[in-house]
Amino acid sequence: MLPRPCRYFSTRNGCRSGDLCPFTHDVEPTTRTGTCTCGHVWHLNESEANTRSHLQSKKHWNRLQELERSRAGTSTSGGAAAQQTESADVNHWGIADGSPLVEAADNDNFDAQDVIVDPADGLDFGIVEEEDLITGQFELTNVSGYQVEIRNCEIESYSRGEGEESSNPFSCSLTSPLKWLRAGQSCIVAVEVRHSYAGVHEASLQLNFVLRGGQEVIVTRSLSATMGSKDDQEFLRPKEPYNGKKKKKYVPLPGVVFRAARPAIWSVPDYKIKLPWYVVPKGLVETVFGPATVEGDGDQKRDDKQAFRELGRYLPGKLEPRTYVQFFQTLLWVEEEQNRRNLEDMMMTEVALERKNEFYDVEIPGNVQRQIGLLVGNFVQVSHSNEVDDPTNGKERKWYEGRIQRINEERIALGFGEGFSTYRGNIFDVRFVLNRMPHRRMHYAIRDSYPLDRLVFPGYLHQSGINMLPNQMAGLSYIDEEMVDNEEQKEAVTAIVNRQPGTVPFIIFGPPGTGKTVTLVEAIQQILEREPNARILACTPSNKAADVITRRLTDLGTDQLFRINAMWRPVNEYDQELRPFSMINKNDIFEMPTAEDLEKFRVVVATCVSAGVIVGLGVERGHFSHIFIDEAGQASEPESMIPIRGLSDDQTVVVLAGDNQQLGPVVFSPLARSYGFGKSFLARLMDLPVYGLDGPGSGRGTNIVKLVKNFRSNGAILEFPNEEFYARELRACGDPKVIRKLENHKILPKRGYPVIFHSVIGKDQQEKDNPSYFNIEEATVVRHYCEQLLGTPADGLKPSDIGVITPYRAQCDKLIRLFRRHSTLPLREIKVGSVEEFQGDERMVIILSTVRGKPSQISSDIRNALGFVANKFRMNVAITRARALQIIVGNADVLGLDPLWHRYLTTISLRGGWVGKSIPWHAREAEDDEGGEFARVRAEIAQTHIGSSSRPVR
Repeated sequence: MLPRPCRYFSTRNGCRSGDLCPFTHDVEPTTRTGTCTCGHVWHLNESEANTRSHLQSKKHWNRLQELERSRAGTSTSGGAAAQQTESADVNHWGIADGSPLVEAADNDNFDAQDVIVDPADGLDFGIVEEEDLITGQFELTNVSGYQVEIRNCEIESYSRGEGEESSNPFSCSLTSPLKWLRAGQSCIVAVEVRHSYAGVHEASLQLNFVLRGGQEVIVTRSLSATMGSKDDQEFLRPKEPYNGKKKKKYVPLPGVVFRAARPAIWSVPDYKIKLPWYVVPKGLVETVFGPATVEGDGDQKRDDKQAFRELGRYLPGKLEPRTYVQFFQTLLWVEEEQNRRNLEDMMMTEVALERKNEFYDVEIPGNVQRQIGLLVGNFVQVSHSNEVDDPTNGKERKWYEGRIQRINEERIALGFGEGFSTYRGNIFDVRFVLNRMPHRRMHYAIRDSYPLDRLVFPGYLHQSGINMLPNQMAGLSYIDEEMVDNEEQKEAVTAIVNRQPGTVPFIIFGPPGTGKTVTLVEAIQQILEREPNARILACTPSNKAADVITRRLTDLGTDQLFRINAMWRPVNEYDQELRPFSMINKNDIFEMPTAEDLEKFRVVVATCVSAGVIVGLGVERGHFSHIFIDEAGQASEPESMIPIRGLSDDQTVVVLAGDNQQLGPVVFSPLARSYGFGKSFLARLMDLPVYGLDGPGSGRGTNIVKLVKNFRSNGAILEFPNEEFYARELRACGDPKVIRKLENHKILPKRGYPVIFHSVIGKDQQEKDNPSYFNIEEATVVRHYCEQLLGTPADGLKPSDIGVITPYRAQCDKLIRLFRRHSTLPLREIKVGSVEEFQGDERMVIILSTVRGKPSQISSDIRNALGFVANKFRMNVAITRARALQIIVGNADVLGLDPLWHRYLTTISLRGGWVGKSIPWHAREAEDDEGGEFARVRAEIAQTHIGSSSRPVR
């Protein structure tokens, strides 16, 4: 038998025993073996699973600690005494004499001489369902030529948390009472796995052998199993492997476009002002995005740092009145160009068009529709797939522009002008066209030259007539009687009603569930009662929010209230009760009134973008005495300027309602975002001294009021966001019969605490060319919770009471498919959507699926503003939608990288709301950790200037 390789051979001259070493130093380390930092000897062809198994084992860490203690003792003892201790008490292997120990986890066997452990790559038990008991085995064969002792076999789990030994699903045993293997003899080690908490479980089988001369060797083999549903895994698994979304060289799509005619069913508005085109400057595009490329050329796209620097040359160093237009118009162009490129990247090839009466139907997958944000009225261009562009021979590819007439789930109906037909075949390439109308209206607004510094750059010098007297508050008779006991709401209404024309904007700072929209509506009604000549424009960023305001004001009647709806909004999606407050033509299409008709109404409600219609119709500046913008934190500043700069004069009172701690505007361009384009007008104003809530010169009560009574959520749900985002000022004031309804539900790990974190180690996956992530293990857990909640009639929960939020579109799609498949309960009626889709919404129960299972991918999420750890405002929105029960399903190892999530999960654990894999840190000893991977990536992003501007906008 060849002598065993020396543990210190890799250092050649570093062996402690020198010439007295009985082991060989003739082994080539690059081809046979290597040494772990703990002293573990292995072959360098070690499998990744076995290497990871060893590095995460207790033996590895215990050995490291032993060596560290040994080194510490040597350094403190000093000199000859230390050397004597080492030679007397520690043998060649670094272990006390009489206990020689070597760890081996080689791919084939240790030292290729002694015992073969097969299979060498470990065991994967696949999907393990409830009640399952699955058995696997390893065969041990002694090939050493002498007798080997099997001292022990045990399972070492490295996927469990603290105190979780009892939940290890793996167990092992020798199938025979053999303790000695004679030369050439074999035996079996059986490994069993039972169902445990959901998710991926990993462990290692550790085998202790005693060789000739008393030398002890440990061999490890990896074990893995996934606790979940075989049906769900099969149903949701990727149909095609992810091929990686190829980075496309930007190529301007060639050809000639045959424009679509305006739909004949649309009415023609009586516009007095024609919008300029505000074409994106070619020089700006090429400077920031790189020169246009052609097929076959190298990719000339700017890298992040270069693009950031190039854009900086177009921008002023400071945002102020004289630089306002340059700053926002430049960023608006960059955002538009990015949006347009994103749409062109979504081009579909070889799609069938089917003639349906006067329209053509085409299938557009739901995930594509949601990414693009398709709306009725949007343009789509199609071209025969077999047609090519050959300008050298005078042939240009023909693209026919159509307009979306109808959207029905995953099919859209297109209307084309004359000249389009399918006589040459019905297979087409489809590309999506950006609707530039909103951008043009924003350009028009920010370029308006009317002096409005007191609204756009308000300061102390602009304040006038805003001192509120105590008797003013007591003198109001409230239309909404529930406001009588809410001091903050009354304070806000009083300040607005008594506000003199020509002063700075007033802000209603409304954290989640505090009734900011109710307060805004009360103020509108009070103004109408007190001021006969008042004319009010109420705007929001979304149709949904505008509908809410309209619904709350319907008592005004159709002669005082008018709701503007864009012509491309489907009438059949508009509430029946609200239709009398809009104009609808004989073709069931929304239409616009004339300026003269519009001016007859005392209240007009519109989205911020549709307020541009009012400007275009020629309604005079100053016609509206008051302009309200609700959910102002979700609108970009140029979007807010459409009603403010377009329709205000020096007397107009402007009121903004929103929350700067929730999600801001949706921004497609990371470059524009890095220079502050994602900051709303509301958020920028709240940073100014005149809106300070505390301290000298505070504007609290005069320029801003913070609502603090939360009528939505159970106090336990409100606890953490109140601590982190709202200075502990919020108070849970909801109806106890609602917010405490589920405090004793059977699914709660601790009765009385309606917050659950279900810890799942799942696998985030992708498929085809879709870069979005999904997690089947989490989807199964979410389904189980929904079934439990709806399966108990006594709870009185309906599908509409449950909302599922997830930050990845692929997970949304998988959950929707999964819910539609299970028909035993009405899961299909549960709303599943992104955080953005739930902002402003609420449900009795909210379930969050966080999806991400790989800590190594956290940097990608941060850079691309994905997930829940990339944006604290996204997290705040997600955890403040629930009224009575909040359930979070996710991987604590990933979420805990973010200090904010680390604190939140620690709170849940200490309160008793933890389920599944135990918390991976000591909750009672947890301290805020601003270091680690998360902080490193944040710092790296700041250095590259993407996500953190080196020249912040002030």
